[in-house]
Amino acid sequence: MAGQAVAEGTRRTYAAPLQSYRHYCARQGVSGGALDVTAEQASDWLAGLALGGTISAATLRTYRSALSTAWEEAGGRGSNPLQDPFVERIVRGATKLLLTRDLAARAARTTTIELTPSVIQQFLPFVLEVANGAGGGGSATPIAAHPLCSWAATCLGVFGLLRPNEFLYVGQARSGVLAASAITFRASPLHEAEQGLLPWGIPITDASVPDRLEVALGPTKADHFGRNGRLLIAARLAVEALWRWMHVRRDAGHGPHAPLFVLGNGHALASRVLLIQVGAWYARLTGTTPKITGKAFRRGGASAMLHGGASIPEIMDAGRWKTPAMVGVYASKEAQRARAAAASRAINPALPLLTASSAAAAGASPLRWPGASPR
Repeated sequence: MAGQAVAEGTRRTYAAPLQSYRHYCARQGVSGGALDVTAEQASDWLAGLALGGTISAATLRTYRSALSTAWEEAGGRGSNPLQDPFVERIVRGATKLLLTRDLAARAARTTTIELTPSVIQQFLPFVLEVANGAGGGGSATPIAAHPLCSWAATCLGVFGLLRPNEFLYVGQARSGVLAASAITFRASPLHEAEQGLLPWGIPITDASVPDRLEVALGPTKADHFGRNGRLLIAARLAVEALWRWMHVRRDAGHGPHAPLFVLGNGHALASRVLLIQVGAWYARLTGTTPKITGKAFRRGGASAMLHGGASIPEIMDAGRWKTPAMVGVYASKEAQRARAAAASRAINPALPLLTASSAAAAGASPLRWPGASPR
């Protein structure tokens, strides 16, 4: 039962730290079993990693969490040795030691971009260029090369604030791959009627695009049992992208229970492949090669919502976060500053400047800063 408390992706992340700890124990001639860990052993292991200069402070904390989780899952009783005050002091000291080096390494990295709606909308000409060059984007286009696959996946990820493993193929985690049946279109803003796909051969027009779509997510990192509510997306860019893609994949012979983003060989679109495609679009747009990670979708969506004036609870609901702190982690600094500036202006909205002429017309003296001498 305890083993079900850690998400599959987190468990894969913890594999390398646990292997590192076992190698350390083998060199020391002590047991590497999770229940045999002591605060002294853990501290010595973590200190050695920090002094070795090969990992960052954030990675060191991940290593500590991995061993802590392994101890708990093994049925440890009493105080968790990884939560011992001595271990905490070692980690805190290592963080300070590594801070300067981590900041220098971060500054030297290629800028990590956020896939905000305004950024991905600029990719659309490239998508249409390829689609139109391949026969107008109809069902005759080879689906493996169809740009709408990557385009629709990008839109869903950004507007749905999704992690890659919640809708794409990531490594061996096939459980997170969405099927086409997870998408439901709604026809009108005034009705809850479901809108099915157009009959085969009927051209898609602007008038035929539904009002919104809903996504039935399966198990996620925040909800291991798949009890997520249906995700609602009403942004026109995303709805039209999914609407057009659903027709392309349907006309290519892929049924509702096949992966939503499926290639010509029947395999699900992989996160790695999508990020490469998005990077190529961005390089064409800017002439620079970006660094794009799997968090780019959620970061971009959260930043756009915050910049657009959405409240923290609204962003938490959209991103399925349990604490407000996660909004600060994912929303960009620029969006946070814009939000703070807007909130500050709301306290005291800007008023028209009181000039000498307007003051005279109003029968008042112009305002001056305290201590200012009259001209």
